[in-house]
Amino acid sequence: MRALLLSILLIPGSVLATEQIRCPDTYPSNDTVIARPAKWNSAVVLGNQPLISAGMLTGPIEIRGDLRGQEKKIDNGHEIRYRFDRIQHPPEKWVQCSYGDGGAIRLVKRVRDDTTECILTLKRAALPGVPKITVICE
Repeated sequence: MRALLLSILLIPGSVLATEQIRCPDTYPSNDTVIARPAKWNSAVVLGNQPLISAGMLTGPIEIRGDLRGQEKKIDNGHEIRYRFDRIQHPPEKWVQCSYGDGGAIRLVKRVRDDTTECILTLKRAALPGVPKITVICE
C-alpha cells in the first residue's frame, strides 16, 4: 500500500516536468531581414523557408555548442536521445530548428535548466516536403 501511495504522489510531478516543443513547419519570409551594404539594393527574395532539420545546443547561445545524441531509426524517420549531466553540461540547453537551403536560418528555444533528457523525433512527410519534428524534454 505504501508503494502504491508513493507512486501516485510521484506521477503528477513527472507529468508536470515534461515539456514538448514542435518546430514550426516554415520560417515566414516576412520575419526575414537581410542586412545590405551601404549604397546597395537587395534583390533577395526568400519566400517561406521550409524546416529541414533540428538539434540541441548547450551553453550560451552565442557559442553554439552543438550536441550529438544517440540516434536510432524508427518507422518513417529517426529519433535522437540527448542526456544531460548537471556537472558536464552548462545549465543552458536549447532546441534548434533549421530552415532553408543548408539550414542557414535557425530558430532556437531554451528548455528548462533542470532538464536531464530530451528526445527529438523527426518523421518524414508523406509527400516530399517538410518533416515533422518534435522534441520532448524531461
